[in-house]
Amino acid sequence: MEKRIPILYCYREAFDKVLDEVKKSKVKKGNALVWMLYNMGFVVKTPSGCFGIDIDHRLAEQLEPYLDFLCITHNHGDHYNARLMEAMTDHGKPVLSNFYKKSGEYLSTAPASYKIENFTIRTDLSDHLADPKFPDFVTLFRIDCGEDAGNFSLLHCGDSGFNPDHFKNVQGAVNMAIIRWGAPRENNIMGTGKGQVKPDYAVLSHLIELRHKPYPHGQASITKTLEHLPGVKCENTILPFWGEKLRWENGRLY
Repeated sequence: MEKRIPILYCYREAFDKVLDEVKKSKVKKGNALVWMLYNMGFVVKTPSGCFGIDIDHRLAEQLEPYLDFLCITHNHGDHYNARLMEAMTDHGKPVLSNFYKKSGEYLSTAPASYKIENFTIRTDLSDHLADPKFPDFVTLFRIDCGEDAGNFSLLHCGDSGFNPDHFKNVQGAVNMAIIRWGAPRENNIMGTGKGQVKPDYAVLSHLIELRHKPYPHGQASITKTLEHLPGVKCENTILPFWGEKLRWENGRLY
């Protein structure tokens, strides 16, 4: 089907691009590289390590040799890949989640803090898309990548409901906040108040998930996202596509 359906061809080619670049890229001291891989998946590589968040792709387990740890925001199939989780566990690599029983010490259903090599990780728990049926369902990950990465920091919000009360353990200034599609309620966490974050860059995601029903019945849409863009309360807002690479250098994202 990849040979005759363009979006599936793109799905595969984007993965091959990310895998090749993660394998071959040498990260300069003071820099960090960030790749978007489908839906809300991101791979981050620094001079001293590499990790993934919400990696979902049918070929995802091929990334295992190059990842030091894996973060998963919640137990929905478009935010993780079971084979990749198993491969990480089989090789003794941490999988941070609120549901994966093999996570061991990295399984937490409450706000937590971790230190993995040069990476400092803080988490908090949020409802899922402001749905009261799913309280504390989504883990928010704030990751500070260390001095050798130019002190690059990011916050991955997953499918949060964007209520500041759920961001108190991850609040504060952050270089890159990964939100969803820029809907008005996502601005609730933008600012300097209690439970708010002040990002240098906001990155939009979760725009084309092929198993969701089309907008407005389940999936966000690029058209609506472009309508939301002017209202996102972050001066630097980026809408990357599958396979795109961002570079953190000298306090800026390129």
